Formats: sequence, structure tokens, C-alpha cells
Amino acid sequence: MTHQVDAARSREISARWCALAEQRLEYLTELF
Repeated sequence: MTHQVDAARSREISARWCALAEQRLEYLTELF
């Protein structure tokens, strides 16, 4: 049970990081 919770949490964190990275990329491309 705890393993499933850990997997869901890590997936949520990675998804958040991906969204953040995409925002950064768009911001950088707008600058240049």
C-alpha cells in the first residue's frame, strides 16, 4: 500500500517538475 502511495507521489512531483521545465522553456524562447 505504501509503495503505491510513494509511486503516485513521485509521479505527481515529476509531472509538476515537467510543467515547471516547460514554463521555463517557453519563457526562455520568448526572451530570444
